[in-house]
Amino acid sequence: MNTGKQINAMVIVLFVTLVVVGAYTIWDPFRSADAEVNQTDKSANFGAELFERNCRLCHGDRGEGGADGGRFAPAVALDRDDLQGIEDGILVQAAKDAAYKKVTDTIMCGRVGTQMPTWGEANGGTLNDEQIRQLAILITEGRWDLAEEHSDHTDAISTDHAEVEVEDGTFSADETDLTVSNAGPFTLGQYVRIGEERLRVLPKQILVERAVDGTVAAEHTLGTPILVDGEPVVRNQAPTLRGGQIVLLGGATESLAEAMTPEDLAISVGDNSGFEEGDIIQVDDERLRVTGTTTGLPSTGVVLAQEIRRVPEELFVSAPGDFADGELIRLGSEPMEIQGVAEAGTGVYLDDDTTADSVVVSVEEARFLRQDYQFRVGDEWIQVIDAISTGQVADETFGRAQTTFAISGTEGIEADMVIRLDDELMRITEVVRPARVQLARAQDDTAAAQHAAGTPLQIPAEEDAEDQTPRETGQATIEALDESRYLVALTSITRINVDDTYLLGGERVKVLAADPAIVRVERGVQDTEVAEHTRRSTIFVGNNLNVIRAINGSSAAAHSSDDEVILTQLEVERAVGVKPLEHAKQSEIFEGNGLTVARGVKDTEAEDHENGAVVRNFPAAPTDPPYTGTGRSVCGQSPFEPPSTTPGGPAPTPADGEQPVAVSLDEFSLEVDPSTGATGAFSFVVTNGGASSHNFRAIATDLAPDDLPMDGSSVNEDELDVVASTATISSGSSETVSIELSTGAYVLICNVPAHYEQGMHAAFTVG
Repeated sequence: MNTGKQINAMVIVLFVTLVVVGAYTIWDPFRSADAEVNQTDKSANFGAELFERNCRLCHGDRGEGGADGGRFAPAVALDRDDLQGIEDGILVQAAKDAAYKKVTDTIMCGRVGTQMPTWGEANGGTLNDEQIRQLAILITEGRWDLAEEHSDHTDAISTDHAEVEVEDGTFSADETDLTVSNAGPFTLGQYVRIGEERLRVLPKQILVERAVDGTVAAEHTLGTPILVDGEPVVRNQAPTLRGGQIVLLGGATESLAEAMTPEDLAISVGDNSGFEEGDIIQVDDERLRVTGTTTGLPSTGVVLAQEIRRVPEELFVSAPGDFADGELIRLGSEPMEIQGVAEAGTGVYLDDDTTADSVVVSVEEARFLRQDYQFRVGDEWIQVIDAISTGQVADETFGRAQTTFAISGTEGIEADMVIRLDDELMRITEVVRPARVQLARAQDDTAAAQHAAGTPLQIPAEEDAEDQTPRETGQATIEALDESRYLVALTSITRINVDDTYLLGGERVKVLAADPAIVRVERGVQDTEVAEHTRRSTIFVGNNLNVIRAINGSSAAAHSSDDEVILTQLEVERAVGVKPLEHAKQSEIFEGNGLTVARGVKDTEAEDHENGAVVRNFPAAPTDPPYTGTGRSVCGQSPFEPPSTTPGGPAPTPADGEQPVAVSLDEFSLEVDPSTGATGAFSFVVTNGGASSHNFRAIATDLAPDDLPMDGSSVNEDELDVVASTATISSGSSETVSIELSTGAYVLICNVPAHYEQGMHAAFTVG
């Protein structure tokens, strides 16, 4: 190549280079700006996800503020111009920079004297610096469309994307009966939203006329007992043999599940069955007249009488109910269409003759028939009240070869009687010894005295309690004792704790030791199968059931042993539109996919909604978040300090010598730390860190934590040994339960309706 050509090539290369550099110089600012926008969008999207998980239950789904968002009213609105640096409609960069710093500092450190906690890890929070930066970008950029998108997505998942499906295509603003594509994910009392309207699935309620008989409508607090004829309404009492008579013991007192204002015309309760129009009830000093009952999940009032898997299309149910061919029913989230209603034999028979006037029947495999089941024998319909308990439980786990074992006491137990544990029948051949306790006499400056047989052992009232009436343990001496005797036979040691102080007449005594009763038995009588039985297994009176005779318009009649038990059977088409599921015995059968709702709640207006509109969950805000302390952090705000007090006084602390166990309740989890302990005294410090009210039960059982027997949406406490419990614990409150626990397995639960089923249970082991 000659010199001229080389020069021309170099000129061309130089020209192309200059063009490329010039083009890049012109394009680069746009590229940088696009990259910055993309990065800001990504950060805002991450911030929106963090906001949905941590902030919206106070500040609203779109940052509109707690009051407008139907959440925690004191929480401020965040979708404001000043937090985006906008002044008089114009973006001012200096103002935006100041807003960014203000938002960052507030998230990092909380706000003095408010319920805004610290979120920064440096001050004890849960968010790192990058997460706080992402939240600050979301707020200062005003990307509330992203926050709403994340909230909508999460809340739709919570209801399994249920949609409005009403017959005429429109769920009108004046209607309260809503049909959805799948009612399975919904619970009583749940708040939901359709579009901008907020609704509530009604809890179980008693509808009332207020202030009757000259009384005055008033406010009533959560947990206030409901009285009828001056006495509390008690549910689920267990028939028990006492002194040769069947008496009803235990049960739960019906009380307000939510507080009431003077204007409320509905009472929320745990169980509204048994209340009828015209009944007069009393709450505090106010008398009310029942005008009806309602519930948000319409139920058939019938439960499944057998466990079913995915294949069967015939279901035994607990009562005839009001079923019709073609009717849609629901078990859990599986809808089914009834193809036929019949009566069928169960393969279970009476194992003894019964007269027409007897209120006790004996049935093979008595465990097959539960409380409230209605069955037919011959032409007579009979309703089960419950199996008859001796009032005692096994005090140890015992195997197939044992013929001598420990039980809680001997009241209701005598030689030659037949008892039942699970499905095995046994005959008592000898009562080796009764239950007994060793006492320290004449405690707290009281004098030792003589006590007759039958003297009750009572729990003394707290010194500062307004009511000084002792509480009953249900146990009493079964022999007389003089001033010097310290080893005393009792009816049972159930609910008697070592080292606790009790009253015997006017004398205070301290229990130093407790020994169970010992019995000797003949195993596997009446051809029942010998089996292993766990500690705390309930001891029943043979196969006996306490019953109501001649129901459903039938007539009482005599029946012979080997007459078959007949139950109602539904022939169904399974899994209408969904996959078939497995269902446990006692699963409640609901009416189709219907919900009964309150309209336009939480400051919204009822609107029309077309079929296909998604019904989303609307999670509740915390009712009373703790205030931050007054200490100052590095950025001039107040770091979060756990409250040193709870409503009603200082946070409870374990007593000396007791093993402390922390139990944390939330929506919907129950966590226990530690999960094991040594035999002896425990202090369960139960803290409700959730937004809803919860309670606490400790149950002695070898069953798996998620396999406890159910009564509707609650654990059936009558079938279990509940060794410790609390009343309802409000949000942010704590309660301490002190108890002596023996070696064995326990399950800790919250038994507010539906909470156990949503995961509020944990195992606890003592050994």
